[in-house]
Amino acid sequence: MRTTITSNACLLCAIMVLMAPMLHAQSNDQPAAIATAEGIFVYLGNQIPKAHYYEVEVNDQRGRYKLISTIKAPATRAEMEERIRTFSPYFGMLTPLTSNDIDKLWQYFSNNTTTDSVYVANVPVMHLAMGTAYFDRDVVDRNARQYRVRLRDVNGNEVSVAESNAVTMPATPDIPKPILRDVRAYGREIRLEWFVPRQGELASYNVYRSVFGRNEYAPAPVIKGFNSIDEEVSLIAIDTAVAVPGHYDYFVVPLDAFGNPGPPSDTISAGTLDEQAPPLIERLTALGSGKEHEIVLSWKMLAGPYLRGIEVYRSMWYDSGFSRIAVVPPSDTVFIDHVPVSSENFYYQIVARGPGKRTVSSAVVSALYRDAQPPSPPVEVAAATIDGGVRIRWMYDEPFVKGFFVERAERPDGEYRLISQLVPFDSTILSFTDTSRVVRSYDAAFYRIVAVSDSDVHSEPSRHVDGTPGIYIQPEVPPRPDVRWEDGKVFVEWADLREIDSDLLGYVLWRKEADGTFRVIYSSRDGSTKNYYIDNNVMPGVQYAYAVQALDIRGVTSAMSESASIVVPAIGPAPPSSVRLVSTTNGIHISWGQVTSTDLKALKLYRQEPGSEPTLIAELDKDQLDHVDTTVQQGHLYSYFLTSVDLRGVEGERGDLSTIRY
Repeated sequence: MRTTITSNACLLCAIMVLMAPMLHAQSNDQPAAIATAEGIFVYLGNQIPKAHYYEVEVNDQRGRYKLISTIKAPATRAEMEERIRTFSPYFGMLTPLTSNDIDKLWQYFSNNTTTDSVYVANVPVMHLAMGTAYFDRDVVDRNARQYRVRLRDVNGNEVSVAESNAVTMPATPDIPKPILRDVRAYGREIRLEWFVPRQGELASYNVYRSVFGRNEYAPAPVIKGFNSIDEEVSLIAIDTAVAVPGHYDYFVVPLDAFGNPGPPSDTISAGTLDEQAPPLIERLTALGSGKEHEIVLSWKMLAGPYLRGIEVYRSMWYDSGFSRIAVVPPSDTVFIDHVPVSSENFYYQIVARGPGKRTVSSAVVSALYRDAQPPSPPVEVAAATIDGGVRIRWMYDEPFVKGFFVERAERPDGEYRLISQLVPFDSTILSFTDTSRVVRSYDAAFYRIVAVSDSDVHSEPSRHVDGTPGIYIQPEVPPRPDVRWEDGKVFVEWADLREIDSDLLGYVLWRKEADGTFRVIYSSRDGSTKNYYIDNNVMPGVQYAYAVQALDIRGVTSAMSESASIVVPAIGPAPPSSVRLVSTTNGIHISWGQVTSTDLKALKLYRQEPGSEPTLIAELDKDQLDHVDTTVQQGHLYSYFLTSVDLRGVEGERGDLSTIRY
């Protein structure tokens, strides 16, 4: 079945269809909670509270409900209009109520006791204005909220009570991303059509427009409508306020019935210039700069006023595999590409995109990058004696190096000869083991390292080091361990040296507190070479230092590594519980339960108003159980919470937030 709607007013009929399952999940008097951008909208029921009133309670995350508001119907039209002015900014994405809408709403309100057949453009504001909804702005993102709604008669007798669904912010409406179907220009009109494969929670949409190239979007002055065929919904917009000649960018934002946006569509351009072709691209060249893996592209082109942009494409093949690597402004004539490797041919093409769908492509050019600059020599070169040989280690952290060569000589100023194949640059711990018969006859051998770039350019040799082959050496000293605080524990981790020491048996971990002495807290002697430890035996606020030793199969340990320190975070005492608020003639009376912590020093009381940060209003004795806030003003909404402070001055987590209108 196909339904065609061609005006904004008719489009609103779709909202009623979508509102039904959202507001009336079980029956017309069943409460429902819906997340919005500014808070949680709570539908209370279909009964307009003229001779009744609603009480709204919220779950305090501990299974207990507390009263947060009492809702009645407006006594006068002026009160209804004031509610509309108050709540409309929170639903700014939806169509605002017109004076005609307000006339119709007041007429319906005056003659009816339920909302079963009323409807105006902005449904959330309509319910808030008549007293059949509550808007909760005192919500923290990702905190679940559930509400209990009581309907009472004028004498306070309970008529009904029901609980809403649980809901969290932010809202995540089930709306598919709109996809462009068609765009056409007819004289002074531009017709655009998007579609979604299924309606989901789609209730309305907004169209945004920018003059071509300015990227300054504003709501478009369009006539909106939609078509539906089975599950698919088409969103149609006709822009009658276009200039000739002129060109514009558009995108559409789908909305649910409460103004929550779904994913926006991609941007589309349209206007009376679609047939204008981009200018030709001339003299495209690509040359390697010989440094920092740069290939410099340059071209010549006469950029017209309606050129959308210039796209740069690159491939490793002449006739396929091109991918876009950059989009540059039409005024640019140079682009510097940083290629991932050298000694490879790279192919480039430039595409100029016009105001519509027309494009012009350049010829394909190629460039071969060769780096003429030598890399830096390796650093931190060291040699260690091992059984029957020497192990050389070094460090390197510069890019675009493919490996290293090791050279050896009998004397520091002697002739150095190559003794290794290319050692790949694939590890943070780089090493080479020299166990040749020649080195065993030396009293000492001298070594140096040469880095090789991916353009096969060699660095200057590193500084030389000497090494003596032997029968036994002490194990390598592990690098300083990494220490971090995770999930209430200290996690200690160190580099695993198995790749460079086949005789490694395990590790010994040492710990000291503050300025104390190191003590062993862990030792692995089973060959598993576990290179981490989780320390559960720590105290809040205390500083700990950790160091590690390597242990070989002979039972000999290395020297102790450099130590790493951490201060265990101090955890403050729990806050008071069961916070209660009562309005009195002197102010707001706040009371709470006793805190049982043995190291409690004091309590702190904070107050917060909507849209403001919490403010400390009182520091209280640890045994105090209540306080009267005399600085409040009538008609204002206030929220309170308490914290506890221990004898060290550490303030604990904030307590539950309690809210009251004075």
